[in-house]
Amino acid sequence: EPACWGFEEQYMLGNALLVAPVIRPDGQVKLYLPAGVWYDLWSGEHLEGPAFIDKQVPLEDIPVYAREGTWLPLGKAVQHTGQIDTGKPVEEIWTFGRLNQEIPGYPEIHHNSKPGELVKHCVI
Repeated sequence: EPACWGFEEQYMLGNALLVAPVIRPDGQVKLYLPAGVWYDLWSGEHLEGPAFIDKQVPLEDIPVYAREGTWLPLGKAVQHTGQIDTGKPVEEIWTFGRLNQEIPGYPEIHHNSKPGELVKHCVI
């Protein structure tokens, strides 16, 4: 999208997460959200793109937005891959709005996802 070319610090992590690092000492961040609905990963707020956003965030935070219709599997924090429990690598699955597809192994999550909401599902 040509509108995002001026935002060199932000980047897509995969096809569903947009990351906008804080690089100014005052915590001011300017970012561009492409077309569609996006969810603030930390607050759950949903925003409609395309949009230019200016926000102030603490330096220890990193603004991350998830595209609607996607899901994010999360496991326990580990120091190295040898600590991952291969029998239960996923502890939570976060869904962002109504899912576009069923999550393999978790059909109940697809049916419990909610339009307009970030929902955190415990799966352990």
